[in-house]
Amino acid sequence: MFSTALNRIAVGTVLALASYNGLSAEYKPRVLREPVLGLRYESAKVKFESVPLKVQASCESLRDNENGRGVWYVYAQASDASGRSFYVIGGYEIRYNETGRRNKYSTDDFGVLLYTEGDSCTDVDSARQVFDDRIFDSVPQPILSKLASDLAKRLVRAYGGAGRLRAELQAQHIDPEELPAELHDAMKPYLSR
Repeated sequence: MFSTALNRIAVGTVLALASYNGLSAEYKPRVLREPVLGLRYESAKVKFESVPLKVQASCESLRDNENGRGVWYVYAQASDASGRSFYVIGGYEIRYNETGRRNKYSTDDFGVLLYTEGDSCTDVDSARQVFDDRIFDSVPQPILSKLASDLAKRLVRAYGGAGRLRAELQAQHIDPEELPAELHDAMKPYLSR
């Protein structure tokens, strides 16, 4: 009797300690959203390139601060003749928690389209909004086309092939008729069949 009670206490203590240590560990969100088409994906299975450190250092909106840090991914990238580099970026922020328990996460469903020029960085707008509004003085139409094309290539690579991307687009009900022209053209091979 005494050993059974002692055994239960020991097991309970071990489980309590294990769950407390688990709370302090840093986990990342299981599901993220690609910001242009709105595709949901499992972060452990579908991988995108991290934002280069130079870009993160140039862009105030991407820098870590006392409240937390960001984990940012490049979903599309294009450059123009003047040397500006345009990026579609999204990811999540880890907000620090002073109690020592699990950090809080803030996922970024809208992403941002920004460009760098030398050491300066300019946020244009949310990623999909730039494609929808098609305001070409901020982002020229040829750059939108390049970004859409690069997005398609990165999605194919991240999802493990054209067939898998096609299946995911169908499963998540991405309607080709609702896509702006540049996205429709770039995604056309994956939206039909």
